[in-house]
Amino acid sequence: EDANVLVRSIPTHSLVFEEEEGWHAWTYGKRVPRPAFRFRHSEQAPASFLTLVVPYKGETPPDPTAALSADFSTGVDRVSLTATVFGNDWEIGRDLDPPEVWFHSTK
Repeated sequence: EDANVLVRSIPTHSLVFEEEEGWHAWTYGKRVPRPAFRFRHSEQAPASFLTLVVPYKGETPPDPTAALSADFSTGVDRVSLTATVFGNDWEIGRDLDPPEVWFHSTK
């Protein structure tokens, strides 16, 4: 009924938020223009982004925070971060070798 989504990019470097051309189609072959946006990294590759996608109800968006681990480096197999959403603290991560993901409360 009253569903919203907050998309927040946590600056790891200088970012530019830009509007771009977008399209939407309720049925196949019947597309219509719609607003679209992107985050663009203002530095050269390699680059990394930390983006939170938080669903919420109501008119007031949440104020989530997140931070990558201190030893983070772009392109590494293992990535972990901490996030606070709706007053709850979380540790989130993934490892590519061996394949593993985790997501748990830190309280």
